Amino acid sequence: MQTGGRYSKSSTQTPRLPRHHFYYLTRPDFLKHDHIHRRKVLALRQAGLRASLLSFVPRQMYLARQAEYQAAAVGPLRRVVIVPTPEAIPTAVRRFFLSRLLVYRRVLVQVLLVEAEPLLKLKQMRGLGNRLRCLIEHEGDIASECLYRWCCEHHLAPADVPPPEFKPTYDYIISKEGNQLQRADGAILVTPEHRSLWERRLQSPLASLALPTFFDPARLRFAADARARLRAELGLGEDILLVYSGSVSMPWQRFDSVCAFVAQLSERRLPVRLLALVHSDGHAQARESIARAGIEAVTRLMGVSPSDIAGFLSAADIGLFLRHNHMMNRVVTSAKLGEYLAAGLPLLTTWACPYYRPFVEQHSAALALDDSLELRPDFAAGFAALVANGQNERWRAAFSAAAIAEFSEDNDLHRAYVDFIRQRLE
Repeated sequence: MQTGGRYSKSSTQTPRLPRHHFYYLTRPDFLKHDHIHRRKVLALRQAGLRASLLSFVPRQMYLARQAEYQAAAVGPLRRVVIVPTPEAIPTAVRRFFLSRLLVYRRVLVQVLLVEAEPLLKLKQMRGLGNRLRCLIEHEGDIASECLYRWCCEHHLAPADVPPPEFKPTYDYIISKEGNQLQRADGAILVTPEHRSLWERRLQSPLASLALPTFFDPARLRFAADARARLRAELGLGEDILLVYSGSVSMPWQRFDSVCAFVAQLSERRLPVRLLALVHSDGHAQARESIARAGIEAVTRLMGVSPSDIAGFLSAADIGLFLRHNHMMNRVVTSAKLGEYLAAGLPLLTTWACPYYRPFVEQHSAALALDDSLELRPDFAAGFAALVANGQNERWRAAFSAAAIAEFSEDNDLHRAYVDFIRQRLE
């Protein structure tokens, strides 16, 4: 609009950009954990923040599971960007966020299991780089995981301290990750123990939030009606149903050892059965482990959707969590272990994940084993007490309710996540 040959102030004023946007950048193969990622973003959106999920997926991976990716990307919550190859992801990430910096005054990216270097370099760009902030999330301790895997590949007992042959690789991983954490605007780690570990490595405080992986209380709790129905469908009668829920592809999941342990119990003439809840892409490997242990007759291998998991955990009597007492397990939480507790399951466990231990011991809800999984002389009495609780619906319901009150996402820690993100958008 012109007035007397001069433009009015309102006509020359640069339009104000939208204030901010938060992106949760997750790995290409996010499908198994999409329900966990979504709950974090939904919490931010419910708090009034612009927030969305984002993944860059190589074309071949996308086409192999196209229907699942399309279903995940329905609606405004998640965006899937298809790239030609895995090697094209860093360039695609840089280009995408460079375009976002032209649109928003502040862009905050939480990076999970995606290379953060393109974003950290983009932060250094003069001018636009000041609009970008980057958080690095670690669901596990990668250096410890790599050490564990190396020990398994070389048929060694898992060690917390790297042997000389692996130490250069171990030190390189810590150096690279530590450098990125120091250049980022903060970190999200799963436990206070993991934060302390990184602060010892960096020899300095780390701006971070300890955020355990929580279960969804709307989806996971003990269900007596589902227990009765599914036990009848599975033909269990009075048999004791042990449950293993999770993947089998990684050595630290110890599914071979789980099967061997069930075989030990069967050899003692205990009326046990194993329910193995494993994603379908791991069934071939799971069947091999089951066959090696000779427990085909007492094992039911199934793949169930996240919406059905609570019913099958309710049908079981005892949850199995038998990982090694190793650094990679001690500094993290386990989503699967949290789900066991939400379903009111007592545990046979090695206490590899100590985050939950005080709560579980307070409720006398576990029988401890050492890493060898050998049965001690007092095992029978402890096992009988565990079975009694696992088959007592009132006990299960009360334990489930206590776990939900203690560990579900509707608690102070989850609200702290919203505050942590909000502060870094300012």
